[in-house]
Amino acid sequence: MSRGLGDVYKRQSVRIVNRKDIGSLNTVSIQVKDAVALRILGSSGKILKNGTFKKGQAVSATGMPPLRIEVSDSSRITVKYNGGTASVPVGRNVSFELPVR
Repeated sequence: MSRGLGDVYKRQSVRIVNRKDIGSLNTVSIQVKDAVALRILGSSGKILKNGTFKKGQAVSATGMPPLRIEVSDSSRITVKYNGGTASVPVGRNVSFELPVR
């Protein structure tokens, strides 16, 4: 990665698709499909998870919503939240907030 997470683009919103049940409103689970730098923040800006994760790793964090995710390449992750899969913006150095509902 030539740029750090401090260089992420403006925040974008996402929607939840394929919702199967109510799930947990404040827990996010991320499946890493390829090496990626990732940061998960709670509503107060508290860092819940931060680091570089390898292919096959599962990352989860619980915090006060809305949760914000900053990622070096969003095509390398799958985000599960609120009982469904989040439809996240595709790109490098992406920052997005998960909806409260």
